[in-house]
Amino acid sequence: RGARYGAPVAPKAFVPCDPLDAGHAAASAPNEAVVSLDFNPHFPNVFLAAYEGGSVAMYSTASSLASRRWDGVTAARVIAARWSPARPSAFFVLDDECCVHAYDLLSDDASRSVKSERFGKREKIT
Repeated sequence: RGARYGAPVAPKAFVPCDPLDAGHAAASAPNEAVVSLDFNPHFPNVFLAAYEGGSVAMYSTASSLASRRWDGVTAARVIAARWSPARPSAFFVLDDECCVHAYDLLSDDASRSVKSERFGKREKIT
């Protein structure tokens, strides 16, 4: 949707997938709470939303539908998702089992994590 004159109006809500899509994306849309939002420092109109059930979605402020979704990033509860300050295409997901999952949108298979590593103790996550 757009405006007759000027820029189109920003979306009022962001959804992980199109509810009218009959494919697998609509059937498995996460109905969980968003636990983390982070805007890309290199592209300010792009942000990540991490869901407590282990899903992550990438959005553009120009569209209410997710540009990309990663389901089942982790079996544990997601704590945070953050963009890399040095690499525009990379982001990290931290789960409550102290495991950091690294993703790179420019890798050969962007649907899987490039690296996962467990750090520290569960009690020290803030």
